[in-house]
Amino acid sequence: MLVRLSFVVAFCLTTSITTAQVYVGVTGDFGNQVSLSPQPSKSLIKSPITPSFSIALWKQEQIRNDWYMQYGLAVGLLGYRMKIRDNTDTLYLPTNDVTYSTFWDYITPYLSGQLVFGRSVLIGERNVFFFLGGGATIYGNSESSVSSSVSTPSGGWADDYDYVLYGKEKNLKAFIETSIQTKINNRITMALLYQYHFKSALTGTYNFYNMKDPPSGTLSIAQRAISIVFMVRLGKTTRY
Repeated sequence: MLVRLSFVVAFCLTTSITTAQVYVGVTGDFGNQVSLSPQPSKSLIKSPITPSFSIALWKQEQIRNDWYMQYGLAVGLLGYRMKIRDNTDTLYLPTNDVTYSTFWDYITPYLSGQLVFGRSVLIGERNVFFFLGGGATIYGNSESSVSSSVSTPSGGWADDYDYVLYGKEKNLKAFIETSIQTKINNRITMALLYQYHFKSALTGTYNFYNMKDPPSGTLSIAQRAISIVFMVRLGKTTRY
């Protein structure tokens, strides 16, 4: 479904290429931290900022004077990172050592569409574009899980911790977006963009076991990231 929809939207964006500016490029995204409820004590789980990327296609049209409309799509993989504390066992082999295992995942594909409006402002000798708007994202099915065990004095094994995260809903997830853009040269545009999704793309649970009052709760990831964008203009420059 994501692939078919990508081709349809891409075709619509690249038609009438002579009447607007069309750009294709990549985004480097930084964010998408995991939320925990309740937040476990003793820093058992940390979620650092996670890098990811997408491929974007934009179409920009001048509306009136210095006002512009921009719309497009992006295809990418939603990534996340979690650091879970090792040696949390307080029942079998307690220790004061503090180490973490890091888990990465990039298995959730997505397709998002955006529509933003903005204005061009001359700052010094450079035109800077300020855009504000929003859009929606649809995610593909995915599921990831991790489990860890510890050895017991009897020579056996006992569960230490585990978590699972999954995304199975096909509903669109709305977002707001703002960006600052400027042209590096006649062909390349650079942008700094922030995107905030209102609802979670992935949800799940976490559990710890070999502790007094072991914590457990829910996990969620909403796509919220700052992006550095490099776009290359296709075709000839349009004269408005």
